Amino acid sequence: MADVRCVLHLAAILGTGETLAHLDRTFYVNVQGTLAVFEAALSSGVSTFFYPTQPGIWPNPYSMTKRAGQELLLFAARHFPIDIRILRWLNAYGPGQKHLPVRKAVPYFIIRSLFDKRILIFGDGEAPVDLEYVDDIARITTAYVYSDRVANDPTPRDTGAAIRLTVNQLAARIKDLTGSRSELVHVPMRPGEDPKQQIRPLPGPTAAAILGIPAQSI
Repeated sequence: MADVRCVLHLAAILGTGETLAHLDRTFYVNVQGTLAVFEAALSSGVSTFFYPTQPGIWPNPYSMTKRAGQELLLFAARHFPIDIRILRWLNAYGPGQKHLPVRKAVPYFIIRSLFDKRILIFGDGEAPVDLEYVDDIARITTAYVYSDRVANDPTPRDTGAAIRLTVNQLAARIKDLTGSRSELVHVPMRPGEDPKQQIRPLPGPTAAAILGIPAQSI
């Protein structure tokens, strides 16, 4: 990290129920890994450190470890000479997203729809999902990281790019766009997921509002 001005620490083990199969690796990468990257940045004189947090509302290892990383960096912002910036990324989607081994709704629904395969929906499908297009996330995050308006302000904020649909609405829209004959099948929720716990907007303005840039491009 010599001569590096800004670090965006995006690496993590993803998944909800998927992380139950490898707890040690999830905690090691997401917590110890975040600490290692932060310490390297601090010792190299990096001025700005960005971290994407997430809602942390479901009782699973991914949420626990991402929340631990956020708390670590909020502590660091109070005690170390480094500018910490945190944005909450919700359900990112877009070109290049894989549907395995962590099963993400958008690529999974698209692939199943294209081949008229059954689409499994966990729970009753009425839980909301907040979708953020990858280009929006990249555009807003980059502007936020390099903006002087939020210098030395580690307050976690929403990007302002999310579009809310229910899982059923998302599946129906993808089926319609692909002309699919796929059957929607509802199955029990996976371990580590609770449809009764719903994401609420973070208090205060979003990053898009602070920067005065369009909140959504798609």
